[in-house]
Amino acid sequence: MKLIDREEMWFGEYGGCFVADAFSIQCDEYYEAFTSAIADEQFQVLYKDLKDKFIKNNFEVLDNDNDITVLLASENYYSIIGTAALAKYLN
Repeated sequence: MKLIDREEMWFGEYGGCFVADAFSIQCDEYYEAFTSAIADEQFQVLYKDLKDKFIKNNFEVLDNDNDITVLLASENYYSIIGTAALAKYLN
């Protein structure tokens, strides 16, 4: 899995959110755990298994003429799946 490193997408050290000083060390530790995990094949398999189980990128609907139309889902659940996979990976 490749970490996308595009600094122009972010605002500040923590992605544009306010992080109180008391929590900045934990944010740094979490980011280090994340970057280490995504390089591990075990995490990649876990993430893929969760993604394949829970994310459907499309669904079918019938229109008025009973024709099937395939629609792409606009929701982005990948960050939720990634967070769940990271929590499971880190126990």
